[in-house]
Amino acid sequence: MSKVTGFVTRGAGLQRELLVFRHPLAGVQLPAGTVEPGEAAEAAVLREVWEETGLKDVRLQRKLATIEELTEPKARMLTRVVRFHSEPDEAAPCLDIPLGGGMVVQQLGRGNVVQLQETTIRHARVVYTVYDLQGERLIVSEIVTGWVPAEALAARVQRHLFHLQSTAPTPDRWTWKGDLDLDFQLYWVPLSQNPGLMQWQDRWLECVLEQLQNAER
Repeated sequence: MSKVTGFVTRGAGLQRELLVFRHPLAGVQLPAGTVEPGEAAEAAVLREVWEETGLKDVRLQRKLATIEELTEPKARMLTRVVRFHSEPDEAAPCLDIPLGGGMVVQQLGRGNVVQLQETTIRHARVVYTVYDLQGERLIVSEIVTGWVPAEALAARVQRHLFHLQSTAPTPDRWTWKGDLDLDFQLYWVPLSQNPGLMQWQDRWLECVLEQLQNAER
C-alpha cells in the first residue's frame, strides 16, 4: 500500500514558507492521503493537495524521500472502506464509529490505522482509537473494537514525500471544505519555525526539512 504527503512551499531562500492546515478534529497537518489503485504517486499527491487545500496552481518539484511506516507489531492500515461488525460475519450488526466532535459514522475509509487483536480465516478483530483535540493536544476519547475483513488490512505502508511549489499568488490564510465537509483552516508557516504538526507528521518534516530549506525555486 502506498501513501503520499505534499510539502507545498511558496517563496524562496530564507523567505520560503510551508503550507499547513488545522483539522478541526485532529490538529495541524500537511496535505496527505492514499494512492488509489492504478494511480501514480505523483498524480496522487497533486490530487490530495487539491482535495485538502483547494490549490491547483502548484508545480511538482521533486520526490524528497520514501519511508516505511507501520513499524508497530500490531499496527495495520485499512486498504479499503470497511464497516466494523460485532462478530466475524458480514451479516452481523455494524457498529457506530465516533470521530470526535459529536460525529458518528458506520464505516472507515482507506488509510485509517487500527490495531490487530486476533484473526480468523477471513476476518480480523481490530481496535480503532478515537481522539479529541483539546487545545493543542490529542486526547483518547473512545476505543472501538470490531471485526473487519482480514484482506482489508496492510502491515506495511510506503509513504512518498514530495516537494511542490505554489505557482500563483495565494492568501496568507483561507478556509477549505475537507473530509466529511469539515472546515480546514489553511495558512503558511516559515520553514525556520516549528509548525506544531501532529505527532507522527513532525517526523515526516524532520526527514526532509533540510532539503526544503535548500531547494532551488
